[in-house]
Amino acid sequence: MANETGLSNVSGSVPKLWRVKALKARYAESKAWKLFINGVEGDPNVKGAITKMGDTVHFQIFPVLAVQDISTTDGTYTNDQVVPTDKTIVINKWKAVPADLVDIAGIQSVLDWEAEFADAFGKAISQQQDIDVLTLAQSATWANSTLGGSVAFSDALILQAQRILDDTKIPKEDRHWIIAPSAESDILAIDKFVLANTTGFSKGLQVEGGRITGLYGTDVTVTPLVYNTGNIRYNLLAHKEAIGVVMQKNFTMEKFARTKFSQPYAGSALYGVAQLRSDHAVLVQTSA
Repeated sequence: MANETGLSNVSGSVPKLWRVKALKARYAESKAWKLFINGVEGDPNVKGAITKMGDTVHFQIFPVLAVQDISTTDGTYTNDQVVPTDKTIVINKWKAVPADLVDIAGIQSVLDWEAEFADAFGKAISQQQDIDVLTLAQSATWANSTLGGSVAFSDALILQAQRILDDTKIPKEDRHWIIAPSAESDILAIDKFVLANTTGFSKGLQVEGGRITGLYGTDVTVTPLVYNTGNIRYNLLAHKEAIGVVMQKNFTMEKFARTKFSQPYAGSALYGVAQLRSDHAVLVQTSA
């Protein structure tokens, strides 16, 4: 085609700085996926290469150790063989973020368009990965029963979910609540969480700056991306090892050939999202 310019090879068309900028924006934008085990191809705990849809990579998770008795007769003990738990993640997502800059807009803009695109690409991919993680949380089969229903988020549900993980001996460290804004509103309407005179502290026990920051020592993330069907929101209490996310290191950011008075760009990424430990999470349904 006449008068085409541009390259489809990332090394020839887009500075490596763009990729760095996109990765920083991806991590900064995340609400949900970064709370779980996550990695990029080539990380020490990620085994395998990502080149196409269907590739398989492996996360290595350190197992829980057991305490053994020592013989009071000869000081011997049973030595457990420690083998890291291998968790497979299939690369099942291939997502693109396309954009087309009309020439007149580029001429009139004071922005560094290509740098802005890299930043926007990272944010968009991050939000999509949050959606994928929270969709998986709703659809996966968990060992623990789902709580709630078409009801308000309540103190009783919070304590019940917490107790389920406590009884399963899931470490309290690295647990997180991920709740919908409607669930946060339910909690903010309960005096024991917001009024100092009901907590005995100088402020509401779980509130900072008018927002829920923690529930009985567990950090809280509030996001409208919590999965919903009909009038139900699927809030989640989970340990970081419940879900894994892995993304290819050399994702693509391309500047395509011109076919009109505009410059097309697109970024794409291959990644996978998978359940890792079925007993490390509890879904809590609440009304939207």
